[in-house]
Amino acid sequence: MTEEENVAYKKYYKEVIEPCWENELNKKLKKEYEKLDLSVLDDEIKEKLSCPLLIFPGLNYNVGEGIFIIGKDPKEWGHNDIGSDFLSFENPPVGIDKEKTLMEAQADWFLWNYEEECGKGNTFFNAVKKITGINQGKNFFESPFVWDDLIAVSYNGGSYMNPEVSEIDKKRIVEYSEKKLRMELSIAKPKIAIFLIGTYAGYGGCFWNMFPEIREKDLKHVEGFSDLNHFVLTLEGHSIECYATSHPCSKKWNDGKNEVLKKLAEIVSEAPK
Repeated sequence: MTEEENVAYKKYYKEVIEPCWENELNKKLKKEYEKLDLSVLDDEIKEKLSCPLLIFPGLNYNVGEGIFIIGKDPKEWGHNDIGSDFLSFENPPVGIDKEKTLMEAQADWFLWNYEEECGKGNTFFNAVKKITGINQGKNFFESPFVWDDLIAVSYNGGSYMNPEVSEIDKKRIVEYSEKKLRMELSIAKPKIAIFLIGTYAGYGGCFWNMFPEIREKDLKHVEGFSDLNHFVLTLEGHSIECYATSHPCSKKWNDGKNEVLKKLAEIVSEAPK
């Protein structure tokens, strides 16, 4: 980071990121993140797991009104003050508030990486851009949208489904991710949640395990879109309008992907304010 960038970031932090801690939602999220535990895994596994993706809703996110866009997993995630593996997250340097640091890391990511990743052809974030219409990371963080992932961590820069991960450890990772995501949705109470994960095999299968109250019969095709499903997820009395489709990088996609993304953009833009 150049001196000029450092000065600009400090200004951005003071004006935009720091005030977000006055939002009761972020205080509640942090308190719940502190309760999550994945200590049952061996240190050898943790060394190859990323830090967990912790969300940090921006200034314009209001409980009951936001929109979550949920992908598969964070691939690689961490922070300079902590490290990039789960073991370093569990044992942060003295004086580092690991949950606070990783929550703010999401705002940092949007400021420094969102536009670059879209420019490099990142399929997920280009899909996010098409759905939201937001081109700049700063604007995304200051919007009612939240980026989240179904699985909280990645393994060795890729999927937790890696054959090196035992079945029992895969189960524990999914259980940890389930607790995290259900908690986030229950506290943030989004109006809409869009799952870019698929609906059956692979990550879609994880969804069924994490949200057993939803069954296949509850999924309805959005009219005219066989690759886009709609359902309602109710958590602690709050109903979330949900949409599920394949991840943008899926090989199952045909020429209809752009039409589905266009439809999701329409659904988002027409949602009651």
